[in-house]
Amino acid sequence: MHPSLGLSRAVQSGRAGTWQVLLRDVALALRLLLVTARNRIGHPHFLSLWASGTALARASFLLLDALVGLPSVSATLLVSRLQEERVKHLVAELTIEADAENQLEQLCLFVRYQIKKQTFEKCHIGEERLPTVPYVYKTPKGQMIDLRLYNAELLRSAMPFLVHILERELRGWFPAFREALVAKLRAKKLSDCDIEKQAKVAVQDEYVRRVSEAVGRDPALESLAPGLGQLLAEQAQAAVLIQRALDVVHDRTAHYVAQEKERLQEEFPVLSLIGPWLRSQLYEVQCQLEREHCLEAHETALALCRERGLAQAAYFVARDLSFLREQAPALAAELARLRAPTRTFTWQTHVWRPSQWQVRRVGGPSGPEPPMGDTLLLGERPTYVAEKQCTRLTSTRLPLWRWGNFCHRVWAHTCNAMFLLGILIPWCSPLSLRSLVLPRPFMPDFEVNQEDGRLQPRKSSSTQTLCSRLLSLWRHISKSRTDFESQPDSGLSRQVNRAWNYLVKGLVGTVLLVLVFPVLSLVVCLTSLVAALLAPLWMPCVMLAFHLLMVLAYDFDSPSPERNRICVLGEAILWQGLVLGLLQPIAAAVIALVLCPIAAGFILLVAVFRWAAVRCWDALLFHGVIKRRARVPVGDSWMVTRVAGPGLSQDHLYQINPEQALTAFLAKVELEQLSIYGQQTEQQILEPLKAYE
Repeated sequence: MHPSLGLSRAVQSGRAGTWQVLLRDVALALRLLLVTARNRIGHPHFLSLWASGTALARASFLLLDALVGLPSVSATLLVSRLQEERVKHLVAELTIEADAENQLEQLCLFVRYQIKKQTFEKCHIGEERLPTVPYVYKTPKGQMIDLRLYNAELLRSAMPFLVHILERELRGWFPAFREALVAKLRAKKLSDCDIEKQAKVAVQDEYVRRVSEAVGRDPALESLAPGLGQLLAEQAQAAVLIQRALDVVHDRTAHYVAQEKERLQEEFPVLSLIGPWLRSQLYEVQCQLEREHCLEAHETALALCRERGLAQAAYFVARDLSFLREQAPALAAELARLRAPTRTFTWQTHVWRPSQWQVRRVGGPSGPEPPMGDTLLLGERPTYVAEKQCTRLTSTRLPLWRWGNFCHRVWAHTCNAMFLLGILIPWCSPLSLRSLVLPRPFMPDFEVNQEDGRLQPRKSSSTQTLCSRLLSLWRHISKSRTDFESQPDSGLSRQVNRAWNYLVKGLVGTVLLVLVFPVLSLVVCLTSLVAALLAPLWMPCVMLAFHLLMVLAYDFDSPSPERNRICVLGEAILWQGLVLGLLQPIAAAVIALVLCPIAAGFILLVAVFRWAAVRCWDALLFHGVIKRRARVPVGDSWMVTRVAGPGLSQDHLYQINPEQALTAFLAKVELEQLSIYGQQTEQQILEPLKAYE
C-alpha cells in the first residue's frame, strides 16, 4: 500500500483548506456585525446605547440620592433566610425521647439566657458550663436519627483512631487491585475514557468498603461511644453516594451540551465559528438544563441511599428534596418581597437628669431580688447597666431619608451641645459655678451600685472647688514646712524655704486662685451658657454645611458600602452624566453604524479575493506542473511529505499477494536455518578449547 503524500501549502492550499479559511473570514465579518455592532446598541455592555441610558438613569439617581435621599433597600438576607428555613424543614418532624426532654428544656433556657445577656454586655460562652445537648431523635414513623456527628468533642476524640484506620487501609491492596481491574476492563474492549471512569468508581467503592468495614468494627471507636463506628461508616458511604450523584448529573449535562455544540456546528457552519455567539447559545442550553433538572441530583442520591440501605441519609435527602420541590419556590418569592434597608442610622441624645436614666438588670437568677445577706456565686450575680442616652433609629427605607437624617442630626447635636454647654461646663466642670461657690469638692457624675442597682455618686468624678483648692494649697505649704523643720538646721536655707513656701507658693498661688480663677470661671460659664442658648440657631447651619460637605467631598451617610463615597456630585455629573451618558452613545453609534459595517465589508472583500486568487493559483499549478511532472518521491522534502500510510500509523497495513507472502515466509525460514547452522558450527569449533580447559 502506497503512503498518502501531502503537498506544501506554497504549492497547493487545497479546496477544503481554502474553504475553511474563507468561512473563518466570513465568520469574522459576521462577528463584527452580529456581535460587536449589536452589543454597541441593544445589550447592557460597556460602550453601548443601552449602557448610556443606564448611565443617565444612574446619574439622575445618584444626584437625587445625594441631595434628598432615595429609598435604598435590598433582599440580601434572602439566601440566609432561605437556608435557615431549609435547615428548619430538615428537622421539623424530629421529636426527642421522653427521658431527654429535661435536657432539651435546660438547653433552651441556656440559649435564651445567653441571648439576653449578649444584648447588654460582651461575654464568652466558653467561660460558662454548657448544658448537656441531646443528639438522638426519632421521626413520626419511629425511625431513630442519630446526630452525634455534630458533637465536636466526640469527633475530636475519635480523630486519631480515624486517621490510623485511613492510613492502614491505604496500604497493600491498591496496585494489585488496579492492575487486575484495568486488565479486566481492557478485555471488554472499552475505550480509555470509559476504562478511566469505571476504574475510578470501582477503586473508590473498594476503598470506601474497606474503610467502612474497618471503622464499623473498630473497638476503640465502639468504646468511645457505642455505635459511633457504624454511624461514621454510613456517613462516609452517604457522602460518596451524594458526590457520585452530582458527578452523574454533571456528566450528563456536559454530554448533552457537547451534543448541542456538534448540532450547532453542523447546522450553522459559519455562525458556530463565532466564539461569543456559540458560547451564548451553549449558555442558554446549560441554563435550561439546570432549570429542568435542578432536582435530578437529589433524586439520584435518594435512590442510591435507599439502594445501599442508608436510612438516615435517605431521610434527610428526602426531606431536602420535598422542601426544594414544594416549599422553596413559594418561600423564595415571599422572602424576596421582604426587603431590608441597606443602612440604619443611630442617633443618641444624653439624658440630662440622672433620675431618668434606665437601669437594666442583666443575668443572675430569675425572679425577685435575693436578700442582701444571701451569697451568690460569681456567675449567678446580676449585672446592672445604666443607659444614659436616648436612642433613635432611622434607615434608608423611605424617600427623603437624608433630610430625615438632617433633622435627627440637628436635634441630637443640638440637645447634646446644650447638655455639654449648658449643663456639664457651667455646673459640672472644674471651671463651673459650683466649683466657684461650694466650700467642698463635689461629685457631678453617678454610677450604678452593682449590689442593689441604685445610682450613687462616682468617686472618680470628684471635682475641686475654689475653697478646696485654697485649702489644699495651704495644707501642702504646711506639710512642706513641717517636713523641712523636722530636718537639722542648715542656716540660710530656712529663710529661703520660708520665702518659697509663703511668698511664692502661698501668696502667688492664693492671688492667682482668688483673682484669676473666678474671672476665668465666669467667662467660661457665661460663654458656654450663651452658646447653649444660641445652639438652636447655629447648630442647623453647621449641620447644613456638613451635609453640603458630604455632597461635595465625602459621603458619610452613603447607603451602601459598595458605593463610591468620594465626591458623589462629581461622579454623578462628570462621569455618569457627561462621559457615560453623553459621550458613550456617540462613540457607540459611530462604532456600530460606521466602523463595524466598513470593517466587515472590507474583510469580506479581502476574503473573497484571497479565496479566488488561491483557487486560481492551485488550478494553474496543478494542471500546468503537478499533473504533468509529479512523481512519487523517495523521501520527504520541503515540497512533499508523507502524511499517512505504513509506518506512520497503526491503522495502516501492507497489502500483498500470496506469492509475496510465501517468498517472505521462505526467507524467514532460511534465516532461522542459517542461525541454527551458525550456532552448531560455533559449538564444534569451541569443543577442543573446552576439552583442553
